[in-house]
Amino acid sequence: MRQKGLIYGSLVCMAIAAACNGRHKDAAVKVKHLATVPYSAGGELYVDGVANKKVLKERDSGNYTFSSFRIGFTDSLPHDKKEEIALNKYFDYEMQRDWVALVNGDTLRPVFVQPMVRKNVQSREALLVFEIMKGQQPDTLVYKSPFGPKEIQLIVLNRK
Repeated sequence: MRQKGLIYGSLVCMAIAAACNGRHKDAAVKVKHLATVPYSAGGELYVDGVANKKVLKERDSGNYTFSSFRIGFTDSLPHDKKEEIALNKYFDYEMQRDWVALVNGDTLRPVFVQPMVRKNVQSREALLVFEIMKGQQPDTLVYKSPFGPKEIQLIVLNRK
């Protein structure tokens, strides 16, 4: 009788363990971004829209409002200490000069940039905020890469 109890108990434990393992595999679903572009050797550039209230306190400023984006870079290549320092400096202080938003033919530069805490050594993220006329949305984001061949990435935003 006791052996049957042990057998049933071990079967229940195995079923629970299998269910937990199945859920964990489903949780590792890849994040879908607003736009993703292959970038450098094995890396990618991605863009996500962000609610303005998560970035800044928005007051009624007449005819203008803001449009916010999370910009991320992943890089699978290892970097030496000197390259890592240069990349961090670029990302924290210089990157915003290389971004432009196109809004109905007008070009706008970011008015606010906030680098985010790195999740791992292969990724970097920042928040870019553009000031735009009320009722308008950016059509395209343009990124001019200062690294390697001088690439220009056009990221068309299909937001409605």
